[in-house]
Amino acid sequence: LRIGLKIEASQAVEHLNAAIVVYDATGYRLIDANLLLAGRPLDLALNQSAHVNFALRDLRLKPGEYSIGLWLGRTNVEDIDGVLHAVSFQVEPDLTTTQHTAIFPGVYQCRFDAWIDR
Repeated sequence: LRIGLKIEASQAVEHLNAAIVVYDATGYRLIDANLLLAGRPLDLALNQSAHVNFALRDLRLKPGEYSIGLWLGRTNVEDIDGVLHAVSFQVEPDLTTTQHTAIFPGVYQCRFDAWIDR
């Protein structure tokens, strides 16, 4: 999943953090990806802009509805802007690769290995 944001500074700001958050249909926070976790805080001068891009890999969400929230601020200092549910999307089951028909409760699926020792 790739998400791009364009940020324009109406004033100079240092150590800016931008985040995307993935929520399930109940509003439960599943994934938080942000610049500080990536070790890339952003400094912007007055009227300067930047394109911030996130690429979420191995995103194994179960079928259902999800939403993405956006947040911009300085961690533990101030919230600058945000949209709790900026966009929603639906994950459909892939019937060509599904090995069972039941959708079990839980948040997401993960990548895993399985083996048998004899």
